[in-house]
Amino acid sequence: KSERYSELMKKKNRGEDFTEQDILDLKVLWNLYWINIEYIKADEELTALLNKDRGYSFDDLLYVINKQLEIMGTVIEKHKKLWESGKVELITSPFYHPILPILIEKGWKDDALGQIQRGLEYFQQLFGRKPQGLWPSEQAVDNELVPMLKDSGINWIVTDKSILQMAGVDTGNYKNIMKPYRVTNGNSDLIVFFRDTDLSDRIGFKYSTMSAESAVEDFISRLHELQHLNDSGKAVITIALDGENAWEHYPNNGNDFRKLLYMTLSNDVNLELLTPSQYISKYGVEDTLNYLPTGSWVGGSLDTWIGEKEENEAWNRVAAAREAFLKVKDSLLPDQVKLALDALYTAEGSDWFWWYGLDQDAGNNEVLFDMAFKKALIQLYRAIGTPEEDIPSYLFVVNKKPAISTSGAIGVIKPKIDGIIEENEWDKAAYYKDTEISSMAAEDDLIAGFHIGRDAANIYLAVELKRDPRTLIGEPLYLEVYTDLPGAEKINTTPRYPFKDEKDSFGFVLAKRFLVSFKSWKIRPGRLSNYNALGDGKWSVDPEFSSIENSAAIEEVVEIKIPLDALGVKTGQEFNLAVSISNSKEKVLLDYAPKSGPVHVQIPQAVTGKVVATFQDPKGDDYGFGSYKYPLNTAFEPYKGLWDIEWLKILENEQAVIFQLKFGEMTNPWNAPKGFSHQLINLYIDVKDGGRTDTYAEGARVSFSSEYPWDYFIKIAGWPSYGQLFATADGEEIPDVLQVEADPGEKIINVIVSKTALGSFNQMALYVLSGSQDGYGPDNFRAVTPEPTEWTLGGYPLDAGDFAPFVLDIIVPEGVTQEEVLSSYDKNSEKFAT
Repeated sequence: KSERYSELMKKKNRGEDFTEQDILDLKVLWNLYWINIEYIKADEELTALLNKDRGYSFDDLLYVINKQLEIMGTVIEKHKKLWESGKVELITSPFYHPILPILIEKGWKDDALGQIQRGLEYFQQLFGRKPQGLWPSEQAVDNELVPMLKDSGINWIVTDKSILQMAGVDTGNYKNIMKPYRVTNGNSDLIVFFRDTDLSDRIGFKYSTMSAESAVEDFISRLHELQHLNDSGKAVITIALDGENAWEHYPNNGNDFRKLLYMTLSNDVNLELLTPSQYISKYGVEDTLNYLPTGSWVGGSLDTWIGEKEENEAWNRVAAAREAFLKVKDSLLPDQVKLALDALYTAEGSDWFWWYGLDQDAGNNEVLFDMAFKKALIQLYRAIGTPEEDIPSYLFVVNKKPAISTSGAIGVIKPKIDGIIEENEWDKAAYYKDTEISSMAAEDDLIAGFHIGRDAANIYLAVELKRDPRTLIGEPLYLEVYTDLPGAEKINTTPRYPFKDEKDSFGFVLAKRFLVSFKSWKIRPGRLSNYNALGDGKWSVDPEFSSIENSAAIEEVVEIKIPLDALGVKTGQEFNLAVSISNSKEKVLLDYAPKSGPVHVQIPQAVTGKVVATFQDPKGDDYGFGSYKYPLNTAFEPYKGLWDIEWLKILENEQAVIFQLKFGEMTNPWNAPKGFSHQLINLYIDVKDGGRTDTYAEGARVSFSSEYPWDYFIKIAGWPSYGQLFATADGEEIPDVLQVEADPGEKIINVIVSKTALGSFNQMALYVLSGSQDGYGPDNFRAVTPEPTEWTLGGYPLDAGDFAPFVLDIIVPEGVTQEEVLSSYDKNSEKFAT
């Protein structure tokens, strides 16, 4: 670890400026620590620089950079020799790493094929021959790829076992995973290996927390367990994972683990190491599939790259630029076509869409990703000769991450629009305090903060000003509410009046503008004016809702009611919102909030059904068996209720069974796409004979009654990529049968399960577990330690070993207490709580 790097981080967090020496040290350390420690130890100069830790020179930086280039310069030749010797098999991927099924679904087959061919051509330039295999980006596949890849000379690919499940193969029977399949589509066929997701993920996510010896022993033991299924002698386990992401989390860059793993595998007489092509050549492929379902290795779906509002907008931007290119393509010179295709294919890469939306978080790099993506599209427009003034202005707007509310969530309220905040009237609303540092003069800094809530038909705001709003009546001031709009055809990139500081931005494109005029208030009190963007920076009165009477009030605060119909928003949709004050005489926007980013408003999808059962749970019991305490970080405020189930209702309609859970508190400090950051829900369902009494995966540290073994497992968290799982007791994970709809304002999570997944049943036994969501915890459960820390719960018994539960709240039948159940573990007999 570097003391200097830690010092610089603390200095940054204090908001202090870096000196030139600070920046130089940061550059050297950052680049130095990305070099594998074994290369550093093998180089005296790098070792000396590592030990030096500070006070670097520009020559030191040049040495580190040149060393990186030297190491990278050996990669191709080393791998070429390994391939020629048969030690490895090299493959490629589509050139700019696009999600091919999305391109195909959009009708862009030429682009998909172009990306594949570019990848193959570049590979051949480097290695002198084409590969037999191809790695589909993010293991995303569909049936149309079979002829496309076969015609390109590809013999085999690898994807996730969830795709095999969707093809109708029982992956609960492990033998079905332990072989490749020949997939046919018309006259074309392609060999597909389906990875062992469990073993692959152990390397990717689990073993970094273990010693190299324990991790390798665990891996080899699992292979030996599976050996008894190898009746034919042809069984193959396919390990496939991101090769670059795991090792930064391992001790010693994973060097110890990898060396020991390779040595142990090589020396094990019961195991044979083969490349895919070697396996095909030696053992052949007997099993066939007539269809390759659409999906990826992220939960079996493509949801990570498409579907969220920001992701869909980005795809629309690509589609518009692509259409502009195709219209003029035949008139372009070859060099222009090449430049345009380079830019288009770049913009189709998967990582832009990975980071867009709320399901993934690039931290401080999100703005850089956003502008790099938009720069590629700008380059495309320029390549085809588009005049600068005709390049879409939205490509010059920087997306901002949604602001985090100061308190509360956008819940259901019914305020009286009178400009006075009555007691409890706005309690279920979210509040955004304008505490951001601003470059504006003090007299222009008018907004103190605002409340925002909703009901079935309206959005409500109560805007607090730093001056008495009544004293501003008659002045040339507008209080404005700007929003975007799902599917808006015309958008503006700037508000009606420009920001005083041209670097300011709401952080989203603008479709709607609602206005309360202080100047004309005495003439038209209560009026809320409604404008639509024209797309050229101008605004026009909405022809249907030009003015909304009795929808605003100016007294102690400014209260506003905006009908959802006037917004053009329906249930289940989402939009961004910001509040501003402008001076119409000076024609300038004086103040706005929030400054960190827009308010992200989600209108919950209506959930309906007949209530068939209701279960109450004691309030304030999210403490496990009685002693567990909240982590210390402020993200866990208000330090109560976040995992506290208050009641469960089971509803039923024609299509689904709905599990509706009410929590004591629900906040979203990490902007989870489903609207809740903290809750981790595990539901175990028993509806038929047989089943399991252990948990689906290690994490909760509990077991279940042998009288009611479970048949189905449901896992819910605010991130669908890992928190929207339906699985059988056999280990089959079934996609597309589960939906999650949350109402953070009402603190309710609806788990909607298709009846096709549960099958027919007369009665149900249900286990309901609540834990603290941790993206890095075992099965996403947050750890409990003896004392609470910033990121762990406290109160773990010192004498419990690894057997006390990580579960914080459960629903129990009458006559039993949660404390009794969760304290029934026994370290001596190595027994979890039952």
